[in-house]
Amino acid sequence: INEKLSFLVVLSEKLFFPLTIRNKLLKDMGNLRGKIILEYGCSVGTLTKKLAARVGETGRIFATDLSLNKVEVAEKRTKSIPHVSTHHHPHLDNFKLKLPHKVDGVLSIGTLSYMQNPQRILTGLAKHVKKGGEVIFVDFDKFFYFIPNVPWIRNDQQLIGIFKKAGFSVNVERKRGILWQYIIISGVRS
Repeated sequence: INEKLSFLVVLSEKLFFPLTIRNKLLKDMGNLRGKIILEYGCSVGTLTKKLAARVGETGRIFATDLSLNKVEVAEKRTKSIPHVSTHHHPHLDNFKLKLPHKVDGVLSIGTLSYMQNPQRILTGLAKHVKKGGEVIFVDFDKFFYFIPNVPWIRNDQQLIGIFKKAGFSVNVERKRGILWQYIIISGVRS
């Protein structure tokens, strides 16, 4: 379903990923000029384009997604930006992408609930992040305010513990959205 409906994401992204949340994430990441960012779960490249503008030509964006169709859309949307590379990463149990550089930060939208082995994936991601590098994950919970997400996402202390064991020091913030609750996990590589 994820593959077949990827074209709809472009049409519905303002509803599912509103400007207020996008702008908050970009603000929280601070000055990105010249930085190397891993976007784990780039979807159709909406945020990728904004990140590319923020890092500038001296920076670099490695954009990944588990959906091949979404990666293809993101690649088309960013093909004129030379410092962006898109990668299909279909692994739900481990981070297997070989990166040529350690990254200054990881930004991820809506990927936590897909992870089959979150501890292993987060630990794999942490190996690619410089000490002190930023990490921001956004996910969703309480769809339509009564359908919960996977159990391990619903508990803030459990989330903090999983990230800590992987090598990140994070805080968890929950924000009310129109149709669900946003979970914003932010911190640094410790």
